[in-house]
Amino acid sequence: MYNVANKRTLLGVAMAMLLFSCGGKNTDTERAEAIVNQADSAITAGDYDLAVTLLDTLKSRYPREIKVQRGAMNLRPKAIEGQTIRQIEITDSMLAASSHRRDSMMNYFSFVNNPELVEGYYVIKEYANSSLFNRTGVEARITPEGEFYIISSLNAKPVKHTSLSLKNQAGEVSTATVDYDGDRNYRSGGTEMITFVGAECDTLGQFLTDNRGA
Repeated sequence: MYNVANKRTLLGVAMAMLLFSCGGKNTDTERAEAIVNQADSAITAGDYDLAVTLLDTLKSRYPREIKVQRGAMNLRPKAIEGQTIRQIEITDSMLAASSHRRDSMMNYFSFVNNPELVEGYYVIKEYANSSLFNRTGVEARITPEGEFYIISSLNAKPVKHTSLSLKNQAGEVSTATVDYDGDRNYRSGGTEMITFVGAECDTLGQFLTDNRGA
């Protein structure tokens, strides 16, 4: 939608400029008034981007036509208001679509509220009752605010790992390195556990999404 609107606006401006440049016998005042009239028509037609572009053109192309510019002053607030309302409508539509998608996906997740943790998290239902402290595995989680992160747990022979990698015929991706600090990377007994947050691990999530069949 955005690209189509932009192309339509550019086409409208190009046609307008062609019209103005061809009017060799017209005075600057007449050409400036023609721009104002086209901007007014664009607002009536709901093409607010074109209207703003035309008004900008009026100001830059005919700076001395003060009277005409004053007469067009009431058009810019109308065009900007139209742009704002249109953007709000688009944003509302996107939010509604995102909410619907979120709600449809929630059937696959469970919320884990462990009193030992600072905050709970969402995880795929089959892992909701399986503690990583007792097994080796990699678990993707979502915070209540919607942030993606990964927990890596090794309950076996220690390797002092600091990152994770995924590899197949399509290529290889890795998380960022999280050095041992006793906090996000800690070791207790025979268990090693690392928390990879946000941009440290989203490459793995995207790689898995792009290579579901593999």
